[in-house]
Amino acid sequence: ANVVPASATASFDIRLALGDDPVAMLDRVEAHVRDQGYHIVRDQPDAATRRRHPRVARVHRRPGYRAVRTPVDSQVGRWALAAAAAAAGEPAVALPTFGGSVPLHSFVSELGSPVVITPFANHDNNQHAANENLRLGNLWYGIDLMAALLTSSPPRSGT
Repeated sequence: ANVVPASATASFDIRLALGDDPVAMLDRVEAHVRDQGYHIVRDQPDAATRRRHPRVARVHRRPGYRAVRTPVDSQVGRWALAAAAAAAGEPAVALPTFGGSVPLHSFVSELGSPVVITPFANHDNNQHAANENLRLGNLWYGIDLMAALLTSSPPRSGT
């Protein structure tokens, strides 16, 4: 038998860039859903609401956090690049930006200190998927990178 379910569920994670306001971005997604003809509700819609509106979307909003970015040419950026070069035995290549949605904003806002992340997973690691993987060469590099970071002198000025 063909059965059309009475409801569907979708979950969205929004990856923010530096300067994006988390609330404003949620507002934009909600406005888009509304523009598709949906009536927005916050709680489970009752029968009367379903009768009045042919398309109903229940939206549950969770607060997010702002993205942060530490410039590559800052003191801490140069320190991290030097450690990466020492670990790799060759000059490190700095990407202008990547992965801004990890919860680093709390460290920056509460501690007033810059933050760098040092990924060492292989580019095709299927991150967060059922077949996520890490090549052994990347693991050994990561161990060397952490050792280089922990044994070198970080910048003192917080920049």
